Formats: sequence, C-alpha cells, structure tokens
Amino acid sequence: MGKVSRLKQEFKKYFLPRTKAVTVPVSEDKLLEGMVTLITGGASGIGFAIANRFVQSGSKVIITGRNEAKLKSAVEKLGSEVSSYIIMDMIDVSDIETKVALAFQIYGGVDILINNAGVMSTSRFGQTTEEEFDQVLSTNLKGTYFVSQEVSNVWIKHKIEGKILNISSASQYRPGTHPYPISKAALASLMKGMAYQLIPYGIKVNAIAPGPVATAMQKTDDDDSIFNFSNPSHRMAMPDEVANLALFICSAKGDLMVGSTYDLTGGGGTISLNR
Repeated sequence: MGKVSRLKQEFKKYFLPRTKAVTVPVSEDKLLEGMVTLITGGASGIGFAIANRFVQSGSKVIITGRNEAKLKSAVEKLGSEVSSYIIMDMIDVSDIETKVALAFQIYGGVDILINNAGVMSTSRFGQTTEEEFDQVLSTNLKGTYFVSQEVSNVWIKHKIEGKILNISSASQYRPGTHPYPISKAALASLMKGMAYQLIPYGIKVNAIAPGPVATAMQKTDDDDSIFNFSNPSHRMAMPDEVANLALFICSAKGDLMVGSTYDLTGGGGTISLNR
C-alpha cells in the first residue's frame, strides 16, 4: 500500500465515526430542542435577541454580563425556568475558568457558545488612550479567546461536538483607524484559527459580521428610525435578523458551516466597499 493510500485509510478511520447524515428536527420551531447555549453579553441588544430566539427554539440559555440588574431583568423576560445568568467580566481572564465551569453545572452541560460580548471605541488613531485600547481589545478579543479555549477544552475532554459562533462586525473589513475594527479583524483571524484547530473534534466555529444594528451601541431604541443613508439597503439590521441567522448556523441545518463569516450588512462593505 502506497503512502497516499495509507493516509486515506487513516483519515477514514478517524473521521468516519464522525460522518453522519444531518438529522432534521420534526418541528421547525424546535431546532435547538434539548440544547444549552452560553451567550456572553446576553442581557441586551444582539445577545438578548439571540437568547430569546434560542429559547423559542427549545434551547435553555445562560447569559453573562457585568451588570446584575440587567441580567436579572433579561432572565425575567426570557423565563427563569429556561434561562439563567452568570456575572462575568470578559476582561478578568483569571475568573473565566471558574465561570465557565459554573455554566456547565447549571443545566448539566453547554452545547453552543455565542461570543457576543463587545465594546465600541470612538477615538481615532492619534487620540486613542492606552486605557481605551486595552478595554476594547481585552473585551472583544482576549476575553473571547479565553472563553472559547475553556469551553472547547471541556468539549474535547468529554467528546462533545459543540458549536461556537462569534458575533463580529463588518468593521473587520475596514482599515484599523481605531481599536474597534482592529479587534474585529483580529477576531476574524481567531475564528478561522479555532475552526481549523477544533473541526477534527467535531466542533464547528463560525462568525456573523453585521453592519450597523439597531441597538443601544448605535444609540437607538425601539422608537428610533432604522434608516441609514450610507447603506445600500438604506437601513440598519434589526437584532432579530442577526438572531435568526445565528439560529440557522447553530442548528442541525448549519452542520456543514465551518470556518465561515456570514455578512449581514445590507450590502455595506460587500457590494459597496467604501461604505
């Protein structure tokens, strides 16, 4: 047997046990039936919209954040019987192992990780302080790195084929004129690196890159217009639109989605590269 044939045999031996047909749930409304989802930054905005959509689809959810009052309010809205919260600061890497272990204890496991926690920056190159730079990079990139590492290590140890979804931004395609697009460009690289490292264990990693979304981060509320002149579609995305795409990717329907970023920009940064 030649070298190529031996490699193919070894490949089949390792991967065939993981190769199976996609099981489509009976109910389209319960695509995540029996799953547990951990969502960082899940008390408001995109994170809360994802939590709400996942609960509707059968998943129990655990949301994290720094503000306990907001977390409690979110859990009340989601339903305390299907949701819980953990106070966690993404900047405090020393506490991540403990908080992830707690997340696995609440419902007896975690099947999906949504890396949503993030902060914006406003100052441009030339005016950025070290404090602002560190806060943005530590939250958006460093925290995501170590939460993902901790969760995936548990999955690998217990042979769990989970899913990781990073909520990135279309800013990852723009020049790094301030810490936010720099953090999102680095997050795109991290996503592909994690996807490459983890797919041999059956763990799928992907990302969504929204354009402007009608959340508090964009200084909008439920009564504000979502009109956006600079976008080819002339509007911002709604949090529920991000949540619906997240649901598809994290359900059995998205089992062959690996190492990809899915733009949700209304054309900004895709068909119109300068917007």
